[in-house]
Amino acid sequence: MPDEKLVQGFLPPYKYPLKLDPQNPVSLGVYANPTHYQTFREDVVADMEAAKEILVEAGKKWGKLTGREYGLINAYKVKDADRVLLSVGSVMDNVVMVVDELREKGEKVGALHLRVLRPFPREEIAKALEGKKVGVIDRDLSIGAQAPIYLEIAEALNGKGAQVSSFYGGLGGRGVKRVHIRELFEKLRKGPVKQWITTEPPKAAMKG
Repeated sequence: MPDEKLVQGFLPPYKYPLKLDPQNPVSLGVYANPTHYQTFREDVVADMEAAKEILVEAGKKWGKLTGREYGLINAYKVKDADRVLLSVGSVMDNVVMVVDELREKGEKVGALHLRVLRPFPREEIAKALEGKKVGVIDRDLSIGAQAPIYLEIAEALNGKGAQVSSFYGGLGGRGVKRVHIRELFEKLRKGPVKQWITTEPPKAAMKG
């Protein structure tokens, strides 16, 4: 755990970005007419893209201080892997453990932790996963559409020779266990699939 003084020294002084000051009145969230609205949105898009470089640079500085550098993605044993599972959040702990298990058995598998969703690290993902069989684990699903992170990854890898599968489950806090991760790596052998991650309890147990 980094020392508190080190952390405070790394962080800039906090400035309230939207403070209310009677001496300097401003309007927040006001209506914008068609003449100005698109210009505002163009500025937001440009600022979001510019944030990518700032995030990378901040990660490098933090790494020099603590030895822990955080980038936009965290690729674990991906370089020589033919099958890779990608996701966000705590499910990646189990993915990494299963990668180590399968590596001991001689299987070339890897894990890619998507650490930043916006700005989306499109180029970094394409470089890391080109030509591989990729499975995206989403713990959400848009009804009547595709899983959200899968859509982003599929677009980033379009034309890169990758086979992208979509696995969705673990909704509402239901656990995605190592046994499920092993099954997903196995399914990646056969090519692109889109399916639920089958977790307990089974549907039959929910009918009462």
